[in-house]
Amino acid sequence: MHVETALERILASRSFRSSQRCSAFLRFVVTHALNGQQEHLKERTIATEVFGRAATYDPGEDAIVRVKANEVRKRLAQYYQENAAVEGSVRIDLPTGTYVPRFVFPEPAELSVYVDVLRERRQAPLWSRAALAVVLVGVLVAGFSLLRPAARTPYLKEFWGPALEARSPVLLCPFGSNLYWPDPATREALSSRLPGNPPRGRYSIPIEPGDRFQGPFSYWVDSYVHLGDVVAAVNIGGVLSELGKASQVRTGQEISFGELRKSPAVLIGAFNNRWSLQAMRDLRFTFEDYTYIQDHSTGKQYRTTRDANGHAVEDYAVVTRIRDRASGQFLVIVAGLLHFGTQAAGEFVTSEEHLSHALREASSDWKQGEFQALLRMKVVSETPGRPALVILDPKPHRTSR
Repeated sequence: MHVETALERILASRSFRSSQRCSAFLRFVVTHALNGQQEHLKERTIATEVFGRAATYDPGEDAIVRVKANEVRKRLAQYYQENAAVEGSVRIDLPTGTYVPRFVFPEPAELSVYVDVLRERRQAPLWSRAALAVVLVGVLVAGFSLLRPAARTPYLKEFWGPALEARSPVLLCPFGSNLYWPDPATREALSSRLPGNPPRGRYSIPIEPGDRFQGPFSYWVDSYVHLGDVVAAVNIGGVLSELGKASQVRTGQEISFGELRKSPAVLIGAFNNRWSLQAMRDLRFTFEDYTYIQDHSTGKQYRTTRDANGHAVEDYAVVTRIRDRASGQFLVIVAGLLHFGTQAAGEFVTSEEHLSHALREASSDWKQGEFQALLRMKVVSETPGRPALVILDPKPHRTSR
């Protein structure tokens, strides 16, 4: 099957035919890539030619391209999840951090990508299963990139070097959050206080004097995975696959300290991930009081900025790369104050561009050593912007200062 045929099949699918903008975006990037015009696949060009933005378009103020690119990636994942691979078909992928599509052509050799998920000990709620399905589908899709030659990614390879050298697979460890879920009558009563068709995001619903809600409230423990954590896990698993390294997913309470002692690991999230908080407790940047990042060197605190409606407009995250003193294993932590920051931190550690910009001027000690990077990112339409480096500390342990 030709790329053009695969594209038309995708655009005619249920995943894309309901969104003209996503369809136009995908057709634009695929067509220009096939024509060898990758120089056109820049954020500003896509904004003006696909979405009709003016020539004065500022990506820092208008995230339309990033928002739609994320949506296209989700729709592609949905398409490949719902449609079994057709023998001889070409797979179209849009890797994170670029607008240049990737075409995966079938090969006669079998591809084996090892992804292991512990069997759940109880029936999990739908949201948890759906989120994990996205993680696994994303990692498996990224695994197909093993069929193509490795890209020139010196900083990525150096950043993940200790993990690549380890014998055991890398553990990817997103944690679930606890969720209170009211009965149907209460949900209907509370939902009626929201504006019609509210966009995705967090809302505060006031409780009026005299309100009496019927029970019971369901309490789901470790059952809800934040979207940003899922995206980070997908991106990291994909890059590890590209670098030829197997990964295993361990979620929530399923991960034990014994496992962390045996394998390199990536801890995803902060306030909902007890292992992240424990591993960072003696470092320069820590997460405190469920609300802020503490810089123990300067005393400064970094908090999420919200607009008048309570929606996040700026978030912070910390990327930590250490040799854990308790387990002795190579450990990476990607964690934000909100899941926006976690998603952006995941983008940072999977992007050659971001890593090269941050580490080019840094001491070479980090290659086999440690560092913490404080990141800041804007949030537009519930989508994180590009992570900007605020501080890079190659000696993050407070006890070593």
